[in-house]
Amino acid sequence: MLRLISGITISKISNECCGMGGAYGYEKVNYELSKDIACKLCSEVRGNPTDRIVTDCGGCKLQIEAGTGVMVDHPIILVKEAYLAR
Repeated sequence: MLRLISGITISKISNECCGMGGAYGYEKVNYELSKDIACKLCSEVRGNPTDRIVTDCGGCKLQIEAGTGVMVDHPIILVKEAYLAR
């Protein structure tokens, strides 16, 4: 759907897991492992500056923001912006 929006170029950074896995990363016993799992993804986000990072997963959003300091948007935000710009 996002590819249909004029002016958007999509580049996939990684297939790596963010380490959240539903409630997995929220549990205290899994916290460190969850961060370790997300390490490669967060490193790739930091190493590949872009205008926007987008995910439809709330857990991924939280993990990427915590691991990189980069704000992450839900795809519907881009759809809304394109609609309002018409």
